[in-house]
Amino acid sequence: MTNDESLPVMEVDDEGGGGGGSAARTADLHWLARLSCCWRDVERLRHEVAKASNENAHNGGGCGGGGGGPVGRIKLLQTVLAMQQVA
Repeated sequence: MTNDESLPVMEVDDEGGGGGGSAARTADLHWLARLSCCWRDVERLRHEVAKASNENAHNGGGCGGGGGGPVGRIKLLQTVLAMQQVA
């Protein structure tokens, strides 16, 4: 196997996120697995998640929807975008 045949490894920094601990991280990873069905839409999804997060913050709401929060999901989307640019 060569470097061209393996996926790059990129770290997702979960410091300073919305909290929630390992249950939130697990929910975010399940969300990422479902996201794999629509890799071509990652940029649009990152924009929509960030927009919803900002609107929610301005309205005084929490993360909503249970599980992981938008901060962790935005970081995952940014990592996916970076991997797509490398590939």
